[in-house]
Amino acid sequence: MPSVPAPSSLSRRQRNAQHRALDMEFATEIGQNLLVEVRRLQALLSERDRALEKFNEERDGWESERNGMLAAVRTAEGNTGKLNLSFASTPD
Repeated sequence: MPSVPAPSSLSRRQRNAQHRALDMEFATEIGQNLLVEVRRLQALLSERDRALEKFNEERDGWESERNGMLAAVRTAEGNTGKLNLSFASTPD
């Protein structure tokens, strides 16, 4: 690494060039850190989307099962009502 001359011996243009180089390094580092963070957040969103999709599939399955059970209960209630009517109509 070349030695840096004392600040007083550098011209204003040289000092500005040094600051620009440092600013560019800083901006590059910020950009790289932002990319890392964006990728991390995208991975989290993807994970959340997969979890939501799984939840929705499970919910749909439970809802379908519930609807089947409700239909079975209604059918059973209807059959019970028919049996009660047939017993009530038979003479003793």
